[in-house]
Amino acid sequence: MTCGAVGGVLGALLAPRARQRFSVGTVMSFGLLMAAFFTVSSPLAALVAPHSRFLAGAVLLVGEFGLTVGALLFNVTQVSLRQSLCPKHLLGRMNASIRFVVWGSMPPAALLAGGLGSAIGVVPTLWIGVVGGVATVLPILTIDKVMTAATAAAVDTTAVGRAP
Repeated sequence: MTCGAVGGVLGALLAPRARQRFSVGTVMSFGLLMAAFFTVSSPLAALVAPHSRFLAGAVLLVGEFGLTVGALLFNVTQVSLRQSLCPKHLLGRMNASIRFVVWGSMPPAALLAGGLGSAIGVVPTLWIGVVGGVATVLPILTIDKVMTAATAAAVDTTAVGRAP
């Protein structure tokens, strides 16, 4: 957990610099892919553990560090994006709605993972989780196009009614 906390601090420190250099979609996609890539550490450590407990522990430490670097790169960027797009008087509602969806999905997901782990085994269930983590990146890949379209639409609506 300490390695994860250090990774989180590093990810939070890197996010503003990454955002200055790359687009929102690139930083968010990279962060999610990085986090998903490092979730491989859990099932991988389970496969390595019978041969070397030390190596399995090292895999988990590196995985936790990398996962939180990616997660914080994503999270800092997406929270900043949401706050920049949302009108100030709706920020509370928007944040409450996001938290409801994200945190509200966790208990059913945990129950599903527990049932799946009992049915097919823990390690195969962890691999399914890795695939699910990678799949979360797919909607984010188009965020730059959505942002460009939204910006163009906002410019068009501000130009309506003005004399040329």
